[in-house]
Amino acid sequence: MLNDLGWIKLKPGINPLTASEHDIAQNVKKIKIVQLEAAQLPRSRADVDFAVVNGNYAISSGIKLTEAIYQEKSYAYVNWGVVKSADVAKPWAKDVVAAYNSNEFKAWAKKKFVGYKFPQARK
Repeated sequence: MLNDLGWIKLKPGINPLTASEHDIAQNVKKIKIVQLEAAQLPRSRADVDFAVVNGNYAISSGIKLTEAIYQEKSYAYVNWGVVKSADVAKPWAKDVVAAYNSNEFKAWAKKKFVGYKFPQARK
């Protein structure tokens, strides 16, 4: 996220998903980076100027996603539901895919998780 905003510049060739403070080439805004376990981030907000909080921890701690000052633009970093290749054609697996892609489920999920970016379905 900070890399997306241009506040932190990573060394060339560094994958932003695996970067650490040792991979920073330039800290434009002189941000003090404090590493915490992801589950601790929502609680830490009272002690820091801002925190980068994973969506699942934000939701479970009552943070409204619609109140975020920034959300990543990418849809690439989402959880995927998968089944074994041997189970793909089984009725139960097809039922799960159909339920997930149903308009009813999408409407429920958008109401339940307001502000969440849902991935496009893959079949």
